Amino acid sequence: MVIGKIPGRIIRKNKAQYVGTIFLIFIAVVTYLSLQLSMENITENYHDFKEKYYQESAHFSTLKPVDVSYFEKKYNLLIEERFQKDVEWQGKTLRVFSKSQKVNLPYLSREEAGDVIYIDPLFLKANGLKIGDTITFGGKKYRIAGSLALPDYIYIIKNDSDLLNDPNEFGIAVLPAEEVKALGPMPYHYYMVRGKITDEFVSELSANTSLLSLQKITENPRVYYVDAKLKGAKIMATQFPTLLLVVASVLLFTVLRRQIGNMQQEIGALFALGYTSGEVLRALLGFPFYLWLFGAVLGCAAGIGLAIPLAQFYAAYFNIPIISFKFLPQVIITGLLLPAVFIFPVTYLALRGMMNRPVLELIKGLEKGRFKKPLLKIGEETNFLTRMALKQGAINAARGIILVVGIAFATFLLTYGLAAKDSIGKLMTESFSEVFKFQYQYLVTSPLDELSGRVELFTVVPAKISGTKINTQIYGIKPGSKMVEVKDKGGIVKLGGNGIVVSKPLADKAGLEPGQQVTLETIDKKKLTLDIVAVADLSLGNTIFIYQNDLNKLLGLPLDYYNGIWSNEKLNIPEDKLIAFFDKQYLNKALENTAKPLEISVSIMGLVAVLFVLAVIFVLTSLIIQENRRTISLLKILGWSNKEVNFMILGSNDLLFLAGFVLGIPLFYRLFDYLMAAATKDIDFSFNMTVSAKTWGLVFGVLLLTWLFAKFLNQRKIATIPPGEILKEQVE
Repeated sequence: MVIGKIPGRIIRKNKAQYVGTIFLIFIAVVTYLSLQLSMENITENYHDFKEKYYQESAHFSTLKPVDVSYFEKKYNLLIEERFQKDVEWQGKTLRVFSKSQKVNLPYLSREEAGDVIYIDPLFLKANGLKIGDTITFGGKKYRIAGSLALPDYIYIIKNDSDLLNDPNEFGIAVLPAEEVKALGPMPYHYYMVRGKITDEFVSELSANTSLLSLQKITENPRVYYVDAKLKGAKIMATQFPTLLLVVASVLLFTVLRRQIGNMQQEIGALFALGYTSGEVLRALLGFPFYLWLFGAVLGCAAGIGLAIPLAQFYAAYFNIPIISFKFLPQVIITGLLLPAVFIFPVTYLALRGMMNRPVLELIKGLEKGRFKKPLLKIGEETNFLTRMALKQGAINAARGIILVVGIAFATFLLTYGLAAKDSIGKLMTESFSEVFKFQYQYLVTSPLDELSGRVELFTVVPAKISGTKINTQIYGIKPGSKMVEVKDKGGIVKLGGNGIVVSKPLADKAGLEPGQQVTLETIDKKKLTLDIVAVADLSLGNTIFIYQNDLNKLLGLPLDYYNGIWSNEKLNIPEDKLIAFFDKQYLNKALENTAKPLEISVSIMGLVAVLFVLAVIFVLTSLIIQENRRTISLLKILGWSNKEVNFMILGSNDLLFLAGFVLGIPLFYRLFDYLMAAATKDIDFSFNMTVSAKTWGLVFGVLLLTWLFAKFLNQRKIATIPPGEILKEQVE
């Protein structure tokens, strides 16, 4: 049918305003499919990994050995002892585990017999190691036979309190049990459990084995950090491309409504020639069809192509093995059809009103570009150029709102990326430099016989808030401690009389406030009712501080008891006494090594923001220029220069750009609070995004350069419209 060629002809004639919309649809589909396919595969592989390799339900450590058979039979559990040892290799730390047989089975990329070792792929890559290389520690050489992943060490951090992993400095490995035992003695016994962990089991375990600690899998940061990150990534994988599609659909609706409004005489002529409403409607639905064809179909192909490398990236980042990759048809079909759900209805809405109007009214057409009476008074006190610019802005108010929202969203994207790096650094500084003044932390099985050097002793016990699943660490510190400064907004907090200070993440999660009482339950079921004195300015960890003497009394321990040592110098602690060791320098290195990946992420988000705002500006301004070709031509005939004409037609957009940036500031904080509330719901840290004046200036500068580039393109486009355009249209 001849009229079926109309959409294609008009799209070719007005490429600029349609290419931007096609680009937004393309980006939305590519983003949706690549993220959804990769995330669904990662999630499925993650679930398979945990189930097929028997992820633990909990692990615990004791001073005495456990009768594994007895507890397995009585409580219907799988229990296995695991041996581990931290070894030094070229100044790096490698945590070597025994190869388990029942719980937390290691995923090995390939298996081989002999004196071989398996190391996590992140450590291999960061340290330039490859399969077949030889590594030496403990006086023995081992050949690297392959890479590994452990179900309980998915996010590979050295200490439970670490927020960042650093594969340059820390990794995990697996050897046979006898090889690990030969590396040195362990001061405690470590067991992994799979099955239902009951209070009865924990009570009996605590009573008979000198239980040091018990951590359920839901409390393991090496697992729940991954759970939280996957959850956040899945939310973004759905919401971000959907938002792009909504913006593209709104732009499309605006473009098509104006385009169809300009075509009313042609549509009236088609009706006069005998075409029915259905035939005209089907023909004009070619607009969304072509946009969907080029945007969605090409985006679908590109998204599928990007899904595999993106899944591999996520797998490497989370240390989740790709057991299998599936091209999920439901995701592909959804990605292909989702744009149509938005595009075709908005086109129908744009056409519906036109179809019901009388033929003569359509053929006669409406006057174009006429200022309504209320607009005549706009800018009366200004010169002609400013008055024209303000009136053009008032006429195109709907598109102006879209432009403001688009720039505000781009402001959010760009600010989020640029501020993340500084905020993580500030989080670490607040949590470890301003609060914890020590350099080294040692946890020991019991007080030492001899201790030299400038040290500070403390007591630490794990507990949970009674009646909840919220876990915490209670630190008993010295009055006037030099190693820990517990502060709130009013300064250093004084404790005493069973008073405690809670960290901000714990207060947020449990709804705690100064003046309240909280009941804590220790591993051995002792209940402690304590008074909350203050909420500490500490953004990391579910931590409680109390004076050491008060804590020891409450626990029924000697007043001089301690199980932790803080120092600014390295101490020589006997291996059979040392449970754990923490070096604050490791955290600084982790932060430095995280900077590069963050810079890459910032660059990607910045590029997306720039392309997004360019597409929005280009589509809207192209539409305005197209609608005002006759006005532009007339102004040129009257002697106005290209620069002056550009100001009159598009000058009001400068104010809209500023309005969009200003609106983007509160939008950023609102969206960020929403995203962080979802992402940190189950994580023990409180994250406050810090945006410095320098960052806001950089965001404004990038957006301003993008805006000026778009203005340059618009000026060139206006310059190409000849003064005789209006005469040409009159002749036609």
